[in-house]
Amino acid sequence: MSKTLIAVLVAMPALAQAAPADFPTIDRYLFVNECMQENGGSLDNMYKCSCVMDKLAENLTYAEFQDGDTATHGANTTGERGGLFRDPENIKADARKLATVKAEAQKVCNFTPKKR
Repeated sequence: MSKTLIAVLVAMPALAQAAPADFPTIDRYLFVNECMQENGGSLDNMYKCSCVMDKLAENLTYAEFQDGDTATHGANTTGERGGLFRDPENIKADARKLATVKAEAQKVCNFTPKKR
């Protein structure tokens, strides 16, 4: 075994601990796909939506992203079930946090989403 390979194998556990936990590929894909669909589906939007997702992953934990995403999507549910996501303050705070970080990420990525 070469010295370089041995050095890499020895350093891997330390590198794995130093690296922040990443978002699962499926969640990245779903976010980018939804973002593209909402904004015309162009290749340019794919890169900008991917940039926004990368910035979200840099500034939120995966749990914070999940909580905000669930709160945002759940609040759009009609009727009583949607109230479970619209009414509690902690859930509204999760949605606001995601919206704030997302808005900043969109600025950094030079991305202006379509108005709904």
